[in-house]
Amino acid sequence: MLAKDVSIRLREHSGMSVAVPQLGGSAFADAVEATKKGEVQTGLEQAVIDVIECLQRLNAYNQRTPEARSEILNVDVVYAISGMTLLAIEGSILLCKTGRAFGRLLNAGWKIGCAWDALLAGDIEDIRTHIDYEAAARNLD
Repeated sequence: MLAKDVSIRLREHSGMSVAVPQLGGSAFADAVEATKKGEVQTGLEQAVIDVIECLQRLNAYNQRTPEARSEILNVDVVYAISGMTLLAIEGSILLCKTGRAFGRLLNAGWKIGCAWDALLAGDIEDIRTHIDYEAAARNLD
């Protein structure tokens, strides 16, 4: 998958429109909505795994071709990640205000934020492992 394809996939995960949708209802934004509605099988974990995999791909591109950093970290990618983080936070607030469990959604937002920070750092080889280490260090696992 090329960096451009990853960018499009992240846009779709965030709920932004794309020319040719590929996720078929399994986007992060769809999972957040399902979670807010109280559905049990939301696909949230799978969506987060896919978002992190997308960020890992961008990380690999960035490490192989550091001069392409501005191309890899384009406005679409930044906006998509920001949008997903806000969706998770807003959904968590709503669930909290209505007395429903919000831990899964808040954790999903934390994982995406942690993965994003790792990509921005530019010196983290494996984002998935980094998330595991960070979660363990903070007692979040």
